[in-house]
Amino acid sequence: NIKRADYQRVMEKGELFFKKSGCSKSPPVDLNVAAERLGIDVRYHKLQGDVSGFLFLDKMQDPIIGINIEHPPTRQRFTLAHEIGHFFLHAPPGGSGSFIDKGFTIVKRDTRSQLA
Repeated sequence: NIKRADYQRVMEKGELFFKKSGCSKSPPVDLNVAAERLGIDVRYHKLQGDVSGFLFLDKMQDPIIGINIEHPPTRQRFTLAHEIGHFFLHAPPGGSGSFIDKGFTIVKRDTRSQLA
């Protein structure tokens, strides 16, 4: 159950993503281009265990998103979107921090969410 204030904040951050990235809201959104425009360095590597991806923030360098290259392309795309979400929703402005995401299952999907 999402509170109205939380929903509104997420929607505002979504609008900010499209404004700052210059990407179209029509699918498919090129997330690699979006990350580049946002100044995020995306790196595809083999990650340990069940780590899907991570966001690393350090005020001395550009943000880094790591994606597990051993996961299927659709999972990599989801993970990149998820980490960009962390960047917009949780990253302290000008601060440092990290978010590490391990594998999890998405139960509800529709044809639109499956577009690559």
